[in-house]
Amino acid sequence: MARVKTILALIATVFIVIFAIQNHAEVVIKFLVWQLTLSQALVIVLTTAIGVIIGLIVGLNSSFKASKNARELNKSQVELHKTMEAKDLENKKLMGQAENLKAQIEQLNQQIQQLQAQGSPVTAQDFNDSVDSLDI
Repeated sequence: MARVKTILALIATVFIVIFAIQNHAEVVIKFLVWQLTLSQALVIVLTTAIGVIIGLIVGLNSSFKASKNARELNKSQVELHKTMEAKDLENKKLMGQAENLKAQIEQLNQQIQQLQAQGSPVTAQDFNDSVDSLDI
């Protein structure tokens, strides 16, 4: 894409130079109280150069804004990635705790079944004692 732009710029420059050379007569330029007599070719080249400079300034401004936005987005992406990693670690920790609690519940259910098989009545106090022994 950069080559296409360069080629187009060169072609435009050639046309402007040809146009300026073919229109070399002297012209009077008036601005407010000033009056200049210049070659029409020089006026064409100067106005084209001024237009190019203005275009470059506007383009650079847009480029700086896009660069700033890209930096901010990259910074946000890094922060979000760090947050996601922290949440993944927290999730793994909680999943481990959930597995431990499931195992403890299974052990308590087995104890209840053993007590019931022995013919011992399971009281609410026994159940509460078993729940209190969980590491919650």
